[in-house]
Amino acid sequence: MTETKQLVVVVEGTAALGPHWRTIVPDYLEKIIRSLCGDEDKNPDSPTVEMALVNFNAHGSYSACLIQRSGWTKNMNMFLEWLSAMNFSGGGFCDAAIAEGLAEVLMMFPSLHGIQNHQRHCILVAASNPYPLPTPIYIPPDYIEMQSDDPLSDAETVAKCFKKCLVSLSVICPRQLPKLRAIYNAAKRNPSETDPTIDIMKNPNDLVLISESFMEARDALTQPEITNLPSNQTPTETDVAPVSGPPQTTSTNDNLQNSNPVVSVTITKKPLNGNPTSSGEAESATLPGTSSTTMPTAGMDSTEVNDSVATTMGPTQQTSSALQSDSSRLYAKLWEGDLTVERQGNSVFITKLQGYRNPKTSELIAKDWPLTMQIDTLIPEEEMKNNCRKFTGKVDYIVFRGMNERSTFLGRLQEKKLCMVIKLPSQTLLLCVTADRITRLVGMVLPQEMVKYEK
Repeated sequence: MTETKQLVVVVEGTAALGPHWRTIVPDYLEKIIRSLCGDEDKNPDSPTVEMALVNFNAHGSYSACLIQRSGWTKNMNMFLEWLSAMNFSGGGFCDAAIAEGLAEVLMMFPSLHGIQNHQRHCILVAASNPYPLPTPIYIPPDYIEMQSDDPLSDAETVAKCFKKCLVSLSVICPRQLPKLRAIYNAAKRNPSETDPTIDIMKNPNDLVLISESFMEARDALTQPEITNLPSNQTPTETDVAPVSGPPQTTSTNDNLQNSNPVVSVTITKKPLNGNPTSSGEAESATLPGTSSTTMPTAGMDSTEVNDSVATTMGPTQQTSSALQSDSSRLYAKLWEGDLTVERQGNSVFITKLQGYRNPKTSELIAKDWPLTMQIDTLIPEEEMKNNCRKFTGKVDYIVFRGMNERSTFLGRLQEKKLCMVIKLPSQTLLLCVTADRITRLVGMVLPQEMVKYEK
């Protein structure tokens, strides 16, 4: 008998979810659906997949209809069109009718008989808390033994029926709502099962909980685990390739004690100019004049540093391809904060940054980093790349992810191939935007004593 897989996506239709829908569909739902459906053209024996949509709103006069549902479809493209065409209105300030929406899903799986070769999944997508008061919930006749003496149920009570009905329940929410996590936990068949690490790099505030029995969804969204990390580090996968660098030394003093002299970096500093935009981000159409760098050489040629800098600090098209092809490497989150620039005496916000370190790089490298990094000056990437080939001191490489995908400032830095110089308490960070995406940045961390400023 051919295996059958069924999926119901139950979606809050209020205005609270509307602004997030255009990212939830491509970042999560479409990936899950394509993983579930597979490629029928290449594998005609693939399982039959049926999909349906349930739309719930909020109690009160602000929503025209409390619950709506579609029929079943086996057409993946049609189902994706249904999701893309959804409208969101009303509600927004009220708790949503999640209990009624989940109960409607159970009604679409009316029989527990003959489902040995069936998979039944549900994804709850909501941005509001569930309506707090128990409401009348209809339980299908096949599930009559699950009904209690009290005909009223809340969302968490309905969720407990899911595991008895052999329906997996997953949750996607653009906010960290504990009540939605409680609904997910109530439906878990194995409460001790560890939840997987979901790829939410693009949307770090999202709550994404995937059922332990929905393997296709886990395969589509989860990340491989990383081992041998310090206990206080959270493993994660970045979309920037790891960078190779010179052999790591224990301290700057170790470098200074080498028989070969250490070459320092000299940065000719110029003032930053420009005006902030009305949106608050630094205006990049009139970027400041760039600075130049000089590095006194000592007849040294550090091949490893040369190769590393050529890979990271000169983001050519070839480099972008290399970054994408090696994006499966894992980094540990190291730091999170804001990137700013000074304009007319004011600190102007550019983007929030997340920094990740290679497992070989010590987490202590960021022990004194402030929550706000301010750009000190800008220098040409090409000149920095060429001069850094001669640098023989200690270099650590950190990859960063910018959270503002529409930053005009970073876009112009990418276009003009400029490198940011950021002074840290005990280090200097040289930060460059990669060629393929303004949200991918690579930073070189140099000991502060190895960087000299000239006016």
